[in-house]
Amino acid sequence: MAVSYSPIGRGAVSFGLLVASLLSLAEAEAADQKSFDHSVAVLAVFTGTQQSRLRVSEVIDAVARAARFRKALRVLNPEQMYAAQDAGLAQKVRDCGPVDACIASRMRYFDARMGLVVIVDSSLNPPLLNLRLLDTDSGKLLADKIVEAQAGRELPAQVSNYAGELFDVSGHPKIGRLLVTPSPGKTKISFVGVGPQPKPGQLRFELSPGQYQIKAQAEDYLPQTHQVNVLLGQEQHLELTLEQEQVWWKSPWFWGISGATLVAGAVTSAVLLSQDQSPCVCLTHNGKGCEICSN
Repeated sequence: MAVSYSPIGRGAVSFGLLVASLLSLAEAEAADQKSFDHSVAVLAVFTGTQQSRLRVSEVIDAVARAARFRKALRVLNPEQMYAAQDAGLAQKVRDCGPVDACIASRMRYFDARMGLVVIVDSSLNPPLLNLRLLDTDSGKLLADKIVEAQAGRELPAQVSNYAGELFDVSGHPKIGRLLVTPSPGKTKISFVGVGPQPKPGQLRFELSPGQYQIKAQAEDYLPQTHQVNVLLGQEQHLELTLEQEQVWWKSPWFWGISGATLVAGAVTSAVLLSQDQSPCVCLTHNGKGCEICSN
């Protein structure tokens, strides 16, 4: 079995294998997007008279870092969230005050399952951070964190850390990811023992840290099993190359030799049948002539 952990696209591959790999990646991306149960939108709200040391882009990037490698979770495209800031959504959220149902209704602007509002109150020293994770469907508060900013530590790092805590509480723990690139492209991937049940065409998996047995099989190829160690907060690429099965009755050499043997046998039979045959078989006894003649 040929197995490697090298990044996809490294090394010399044939054009056919490259096309198969690209198709597999596209299918994996589609399956991966379907695997996300929850999308989250981020909105930065700044209050107080003093200029905040945080920028909107820093808040969004901090939350995006916290959401990486988390089970069934993805952050919306930043461009969507920048547009919401420009549309005055932050002011509408401020107008809601502490009413979570009102804030959640405003966050439906994004068409995301969850909304994370990061409120930075710069009127206090140190600034007060208020993170609220809401279910935009039910309007309920899933988790929140209100804390004074730590002196001597960058604010984006603090926002990322606290956002991660909220994601943990809301059922989105940190995991590892495994991306399998098989050859041939029609290879079916499954887990032996503990592991998920892959969907057809699924090649990217969100897994809890630990060891897994990966089985790869395809028609006309020898099935193979490989053990992989999934690490927390990391994405690993596993490349598998199956060996083609050598089946004697499928070999063109077998049918060529078999055909030649059949032809030779037919010719031999024709020659024997064409010769004159004696109606009698002479059997001798002690060197004496034919005493018994039997047809």
